[in-house]
Amino acid sequence: MGGGNSMNNQNPFDFLKQLGQLGNLQKMLGDNFWNAMPNGDAANVNMPPSFSGLWNTNFPLIDVYEQGRQVIVLADIPGLFRPSDISLSVEGNRLWMKGNIQQPPNTPQGQFALSERHKGAFEREVALPARVRKDKVQAIYRNGVLEIYMVREEEGHDTLRKNQVPIQFEDH
Repeated sequence: MGGGNSMNNQNPFDFLKQLGQLGNLQKMLGDNFWNAMPNGDAANVNMPPSFSGLWNTNFPLIDVYEQGRQVIVLADIPGLFRPSDISLSVEGNRLWMKGNIQQPPNTPQGQFALSERHKGAFEREVALPARVRKDKVQAIYRNGVLEIYMVREEEGHDTLRKNQVPIQFEDH
């Protein structure tokens, strides 16, 4: 009678232990390991929904506000030095941010004991609460925060193609 399937004797909570081990692996390799994969979003490729929260691919962190006819996005992106470090585009109710954060030239050399700051390429698509006019977008970068001001599209306004948004950089 002892010849039963070994799967029947397995603790159903062992799977949870395995999930914890994946979290430890992610801590060991760091967030940037997954973001540096060739497709730029490897953390979410073919992953079951239960794994999707293990890797934070939501960089930069943002706040989206609605104020009257305006849609405002504030994005924390420390480490940009010039407008060519980032590009923005809008289409309908979507905003795309794509950029690259370089290691500052005065960074001490040596092995990191801890590295939490984002470095390298990033890309983020944001669903906006309303369609916006591509010709009424303004972006300002100051003190590590990118401020994006957009005007809601009016009813009947022709939808225009994806638009590159110029960014005004302000010195500290």
